[in-house]
Amino acid sequence: STRAGSAKIAGGVAVRVAGQTRMPLWSQWAIAAVEQRDLAEQARTDLTSAWVQNGDWASASRREMRAAMQCIVAAAFALEGWGFAHPSQQPSTKKSGLGASGVVRIMKRTYPVQAKDKAQRRLLRERVGRLFELRNDLVHHRAELGDSAMHPVLGSTPRESGTYTVEAAREACETLKGVAELSLLHANPRQRLRKRWPVT
Repeated sequence: STRAGSAKIAGGVAVRVAGQTRMPLWSQWAIAAVEQRDLAEQARTDLTSAWVQNGDWASASRREMRAAMQCIVAAAFALEGWGFAHPSQQPSTKKSGLGASGVVRIMKRTYPVQAKDKAQRRLLRERVGRLFELRNDLVHHRAELGDSAMHPVLGSTPRESGTYTVEAAREACETLKGVAELSLLHANPRQRLRKRWPVT
């Protein structure tokens, strides 16, 4: 799996500036997403232990939620930033956000579809869509205070706690990984995301 500890700079992405290694800013969002997922993983471990032992599970639940929220936002920012920086992107389209449809459009334009990959592409498009739905819900949250959702450990819980979970954070990072793998398999060498993808 993609772990924060295995993050490395791929060829062509980094330059040395004032004695420091500098990477595209959007790539830092990709690394931040993985780091926050790992925090959500730890929070879930603490939550499960506290739930069984009747400890402070509420604090662990809040930590899981906050880490998952930050992971999802960071993953969406990374994909949108990658889209804006992509060679196929036209300057005239950079004045507004891409969103899920814009990211998928760039993927379709750049990576030719092969019959054997259709199921994988469909799954990846669905995951990109879910990622941006969750990100948009964070920005334009409309839930009522009494709304609930099912949490894998806690059962019925406030909607945000049951929505922004470690499972959602894992999928966000799997979506990032899926876009990277797609580019490695099918992109024109000059357009390969690997040249600018910092997390492997």
